[in-house]
Amino acid sequence: MLKNIADKNGYIHQHSLLVSYISCGLVQKMSWKSDSVLEKLSTAALLHDISFEDDDMARKHDLEHPSRWNPSEKNYFEKQPLESSKLSRNLQGLPPDIDSMIGSHHELPSGKGYPKGVGALQISQISALFNIAQDIVHVLFQNELDPKAILDYTNAKAELFQKGNYKQPFSTIDQYFKNLT
Repeated sequence: MLKNIADKNGYIHQHSLLVSYISCGLVQKMSWKSDSVLEKLSTAALLHDISFEDDDMARKHDLEHPSRWNPSEKNYFEKQPLESSKLSRNLQGLPPDIDSMIGSHHELPSGKGYPKGVGALQISQISALFNIAQDIVHVLFQNELDPKAILDYTNAKAELFQKGNYKQPFSTIDQYFKNLT
């Protein structure tokens, strides 16, 4: 299933569809799932990278370690969530809070993410789930879409994501992926 989604056009397209697919799958395991939550996750997934001008920059951002970014790229990438959030606010008829989810899609529970450096308790639970789904997509692309890479991911990230509003969404990963492998 994952490979079928990713075999379509362009990296941003592939990435966005997988983020939507995984975030909506993860939320199925949550007590707060609803049609409006699914709509928010899907919409945020499709729009979170709208400020990227080309696939190459998006791919570099997602798949290269930040230590390999030059200063100009680092500046561009760190502003990207807020730029996409700003663009999304100009669209009519979007569900509430989409711009907030998009603007915080590179935040981390430790507070070391960007653009604002907010921690596990300063981000909503739906945004935390969205961020986890996006992180999983990065891992999948780095590992040729092998769902088994998720086991290594959960082991490596457990300490980081087992706190605040990330804790409950993170705990659903194993349940969700055991059905896909």
